[in-house]
Amino acid sequence: MFLSSVLSLLCRGPKTSRGHQIPAQAIHHVEEEIKKLKVPGLRLFELQGKYCHIRHNGQPLCRFKYRGNLEEWDFAIYKYSTGRYAPSEAFFPQRGRIINCLKIALSAYNID
Repeated sequence: MFLSSVLSLLCRGPKTSRGHQIPAQAIHHVEEEIKKLKVPGLRLFELQGKYCHIRHNGQPLCRFKYRGNLEEWDFAIYKYSTGRYAPSEAFFPQRGRIINCLKIALSAYNID
């Protein structure tokens, strides 16, 4: 039962909340940037308002906030110590390109 629930979650697209405000083109851009990295278990998990939540193997990694520009998004890494996203963490960029910020988040958690 548990395994089938996990597999179901991993195989479907991102979870969406009502009223997410990100255009389909921007969502596609995020998904394509994730694919470029070729990291197993890395996926766009949820769309919520202007936010795209990224998870690795089902665990929170980071989130991006859509700013109206495909090439620059607000970035927040997930901090397990607080259980929250940190949009103004001193050691991480506050905004940038999806692929660059994903590489930083993956590196922070030693994920290849």
